[in-house]
Amino acid sequence: MQNLNDLIGLPVEEAQLLLNKNGYKNINFINNYKHNDKCDTLLVCAVRQGEDDVTLILGEFYVGV
Repeated sequence: MQNLNDLIGLPVEEAQLLLNKNGYKNINFINNYKHNDKCDTLLVCAVRQGEDDVTLILGEFYVGV
């Protein structure tokens, strides 16, 4: 994976799969939202890379496609 910022905007499951494929095993999640029943999609809003882990900051959105 060239740039972890490429994960921003992806669904959580897809981002987690890409990280696992690229050798990242310690993945942390921070839920930065208040649950809303109208929202239907959980997306990666930001990424932080530590020394031996990656933290995904998540947001909940209504994509309504």
